[in-house]
Amino acid sequence: MKTKSRLITLTLVTLTASTLFLSSPKPAKAFFIWSPFETMVESMLTLMNNSMTTMSTTILTLSDDIGTMADRIGTMADRIVETEVLMADLVRDVTDSQGPSTLLTMPIEGDFVALSSPMNISLSDGSIDYVLFMSNSADLELATNILVTGGDSSIATDRATAYATGEQLYIAVKSINGDTMGPLSNTVMINLLP
Repeated sequence: MKTKSRLITLTLVTLTASTLFLSSPKPAKAFFIWSPFETMVESMLTLMNNSMTTMSTTILTLSDDIGTMADRIGTMADRIVETEVLMADLVRDVTDSQGPSTLLTMPIEGDFVALSSPMNISLSDGSIDYVLFMSNSADLELATNILVTGGDSSIATDRATAYATGEQLYIAVKSINGDTMGPLSNTVMINLLP
């Protein structure tokens, strides 16, 4: 082979080799030592590893001291029970200070009552001292009230005659026991006779 052909062959082989070398895919290289993504992933893994280690240590520490935890839970439960007892006592004391609850048993809903004579009123607790509330509406709005002592409702009858604006009257009572007055009873609608 002649030198000229050798030179041409060498040039062609070098050109082909360099073309193949430059055209083959290669991994990308950053211009700095660590990439931001790799740094972020590495720091996240470190954080997760440290968190798991801390959590495991805490759980193991707590499980070693299970008796103390049980004592604390028991103390909290005792305090809750004490609070409930105090609340129940408070409700009982408030209820007792309000006086007796009572129901208006007579007259009954829809009875016809003549205001020409005293109303016949009976309470479930047998009380003869009470405050009688009368209103022209079922919600006892703008109600008038009368103190009835010894079961004498004649004053209430006189008030009802002057107070009633229609053919119906709504009444309720609060029973009295000594110096305490109970909660409002049920409301009863009575029909007034002329």
